[in-house]
Amino acid sequence: MRAAEARNPSIRICGIEETAQQEKRQSGQSGARDRAIAANFWKAFIPGERHVILFGALHCANEENWLFHNLCSQADAFLKESMLNVCVAGEHQNGMLEAFVFFLDEIGLAPTTFIIADTHALHPWIYKAFQGLNNNIMRKYAALIVFRS
Repeated sequence: MRAAEARNPSIRICGIEETAQQEKRQSGQSGARDRAIAANFWKAFIPGERHVILFGALHCANEENWLFHNLCSQADAFLKESMLNVCVAGEHQNGMLEAFVFFLDEIGLAPTTFIIADTHALHPWIYKAFQGLNNNIMRKYAALIVFRS
């Protein structure tokens, strides 16, 4: 955060985690934490500015009751089209992803960090050959960034 602020002094960093009061009020409800985080984001949202949410685990997957799904369901229609969820992973973080990276190495692509800017625009063979990757990453995220060591 300090590095981001040093490089861009006008950046605004806001915490959007579920508050203790929200947790107490919604205790035990499925997806309550992600709905609260989404609501907190929209409270801090300023139209016309770029917003980035950095979150780990599956919260950014476009799945019901997860953060990204809740953000989209609470957003105005025109904003939904510009919203993007991105999976950021290391090449050895997930076996299905690791197999895909091995395939890319075998067909001669340079072994470097890469981005798939649109996970829905790959050749149909990729989705068929890597069904686990498709079901667990490609279908749930709009973009994929893979860090290679």
